[in-house]
Amino acid sequence: MSTSLKHLELGGIRWAYREQGQGPLVLMSHGTFLDHSLWDTLAEALSDRFRCVQLDLPGHGQSGFWPQGWGVADLVRLYPQLIAALGETQATLVGLSIGGAISLRVAAEHPECVNALVYMDAAVDAPGPAHLDNLKALAQQLGSLSDEKERAALFTAEPFQRLMHTPGWRDQNPQLAAHELQVQLSHPRAAYPLLAGVVASLNPMSQRLSEVRCPVLALWGADDPGAIWNDVIRNGLPSVSLHLVPNAGHHLPYDQPQQCVDLVSAFLDGIVKNS
Repeated sequence: MSTSLKHLELGGIRWAYREQGQGPLVLMSHGTFLDHSLWDTLAEALSDRFRCVQLDLPGHGQSGFWPQGWGVADLVRLYPQLIAALGETQATLVGLSIGGAISLRVAAEHPECVNALVYMDAAVDAPGPAHLDNLKALAQQLGSLSDEKERAALFTAEPFQRLMHTPGWRDQNPQLAAHELQVQLSHPRAAYPLLAGVVASLNPMSQRLSEVRCPVLALWGADDPGAIWNDVIRNGLPSVSLHLVPNAGHHLPYDQPQQCVDLVSAFLDGIVKNS
């Protein structure tokens, strides 16, 4: 699959993205330490009827970043401009982890720009202090270590893998695991320490979920510790279809790609049919 990316300038930095297909815009946002390629399988499956744009979020992949740091609120303000820069007035947002958290807040604060939301493995509020401290320590190490093998060891360590994937995933999927690791090591070293601050900047949303009026598909890997947010999502969103996917962790599109394709395709086709 081609890795050639397009670029646009927004907010004083370059945004990189991959685009395929024609039709209603589907804007895809990945999680921390990942990149646009998380969505390759899903975008390819949707591209016969949707225009799929897979972002590299700031500080990831080929996108630029703000050296002074940035927060979720900064990105939420920019997403309507991003949709407009892509020549559209509305989009379906698909996001995992921090990408899902950003997309949820865009749907609440800019409802005119969002016709549907696919929300995957994303915390509703900021993680607890222990999680944030661990993430900050990891991000600082990734920024300070010049040796790639030492940085790779941080990503492949058991505690990190246990948070990201269902048990045994790396051994069962060596090629995909190698690709994911290559992506995780590819980001600008100066950006790594700043990425923990983006997660820490998440404003509380658990009491604001009723502001999200568009249809929502919420997907969780059953092995993702963040699945504790299931009941909050189920009870808080006015229009939500929620699925707990077996044998999947936090990186659901990697752990269970076909189930991800099937669930998202059915949801988006239903949105188009009912529009």
